[in-house]
Amino acid sequence: MSEEIIHHNNGESRELSQHQALAAAHAFWERQQHDAHQQSLVAQQHEDQQRLHLFQQGQAVRAQEEVARRNEEIRQVAFRRQLERQRQDDDRRQQRERDWEHAQASRRQAEQQPLQQYRNYEAQPARQQAQQGQHAPQHTRLHNQQLPQAHSIQQSQRLTTPQGQNLVAMAQ
Repeated sequence: MSEEIIHHNNGESRELSQHQALAAAHAFWERQQHDAHQQSLVAQQHEDQQRLHLFQQGQAVRAQEEVARRNEEIRQVAFRRQLERQRQDDDRRQQRERDWEHAQASRRQAEQQPLQQYRNYEAQPARQQAQQGQHAPQHTRLHNQQLPQAHSIQQSQRLTTPQGQNLVAMAQ
């Protein structure tokens, strides 16, 4: 009997050993599956973090590009406005120069006008006399006519007696 029990025990122990080995193998397999799943989750989480980081970097780059684009637009608008202000300033400066030149020309013309009128006045009798065959300007003729009269008046005043009698008139 003891052999039977031993044999039986041996069989049970083999069965038990096989059962335990199978259970141990199954537990090992489950641990490996669990570890693999954990590693997969960790790897997936790491990959997700990398993607998130890259996405955030991409967003940051896009945001920087957007800021740079806006800054460039602002710079171009400011540049165009500055050019427009410079053009307007140049236009105003040129207008002031034209106005000043016009004022100077008007002033010169106003200064010359009396002289020109006098010259025209002088030339008019000369033209009339030239048309009439006379050569001396009218004011010269008048002056020449008045000169002897004035001279004769001065002489006649000298040729008066102390009593006021005109000797020239008495002689005539």
